[in-house]
Amino acid sequence: MVLRVNLYLVAHGSAVPGEKDPERPLSEAGIAECSRLARLLPLWGVRVQGLAHSSKTRCRQTAQILLPSIYPGGRLTLWESLDPDDSPGPALKAVKREKADLLLVGHERNLAKIATRLLVPKKVPPVLSLSPGSLLWLQRQRTEDGKVWRLFGMIRAEALRAWDKG
Repeated sequence: MVLRVNLYLVAHGSAVPGEKDPERPLSEAGIAECSRLARLLPLWGVRVQGLAHSSKTRCRQTAQILLPSIYPGGRLTLWESLDPDDSPGPALKAVKREKADLLLVGHERNLAKIATRLLVPKKVPPVLSLSPGSLLWLQRQRTEDGKVWRLFGMIRAEALRAWDKG
């Protein structure tokens, strides 16, 4: 018997520059990136039972845009271990315990570390990168031989723009 858990990692949408607003909320382009992702995810069958985000405004806003389309009636959860300079350790432990599909909204640097640590059995520098408003899809398969994480897909915001136009 194979049990699967999907983990979706989303890099927050593009943010306004820190000089303009130190909180760095989503820019107009970032709102458009996240809205595009929110429209397309359900078409790809993405539904989750948990949606967590970092403490930064741009991540919370990204999660709020995605919530109705992939976790209707659900609530957002703040994971402070998703902040840009956090160690991936606490998030990795939480992800490994998860038994339901989950989407995490965070920062490229931290999400790349989380994905790399799940996919590569030894500590190496991040092997993946995400641009703002991009998605990385991992899947944990539990078999008789144990648990295995696999990269199932990645879509960058640049490709989403082309998808949405076409």
